[in-house]
Amino acid sequence: RPGVPPSIVFIGTADKVIPVKTILEFEKLMKESGNRCHAFVYEGLPHSVFHRRYAGEKGFYLCLSETDRFLARMGWIAGEPTLKAPDQP
Repeated sequence: RPGVPPSIVFIGTADKVIPVKTILEFEKLMKESGNRCHAFVYEGLPHSVFHRRYAGEKGFYLCLSETDRFLARMGWIAGEPTLKAPDQP
């Protein structure tokens, strides 16, 4: 329905709780209703995509940096993300 607060959703392709297609459908319906919604799908990451214990530094970094950008796009914070990317092997 219209008037839903802006949303950001993260999901990994290895999520065994929520199918990726469910999140993509949610994003589509939100946008069709005139709401702001951004869904990010991360290859190989689990349900707790943002949690260091389950997804490691990569998931934590990806989610927090996109959250930072989302909040900046909304005008709620200013500046570039300051979180440093994890070391790459």
